[in-house]
This record gives sequence, structure tokens and C-alpha cells, in this order.
Amino acid sequence: MLVVVWTLIPLPFVLTAATGGPDGVLPHAVFHPIYVLFAIGAILVLLRLRSATDSRIVRRLALALVVAQVVVIT
Repeated sequence: MLVVVWTLIPLPFVLTAATGGPDGVLPHAVFHPIYVLFAIGAILVLLRLRSATDSRIVRRLALALVVAQVVVIT
């Protein structure tokens, strides 16, 4: 599950760099919906991780990452 979270959060940035950024292969307007989809996926996985663990630290970290992903969307 942590691999999925790791993939969903930094992957959009890696894809942007790999495709040449907003002025590269894809038009700039395409990147925003893709980022939103990745952020929503990350939120869902983080909420699942948060409910699956008993560790208070992991639960708080997952909540902080959910808040960060919500900020990314808005």
C-alpha cells in the first residue's frame, strides 16, 4: 500500500519532467485533470491506510498527507 501512495503522490511530477513539462508533449490543460485524478487516488489510498493501521504516528501522517492532497486539488 505504501508503494501505491508513493506512486500516486510523486508520479505526476515525474511524468511532467519526463514529457518536457507544460510546454512539452502534452498541452498544459491536460496536466491539471491528470493531477486531480492522481490526488483523488492518493486520498482514497491514504484513507484506507489510515483505517488499516493501529499506529498513531502512521494515522497522523496519513491524515496530514490527505490534507496536503486536498490542498493540491483546490
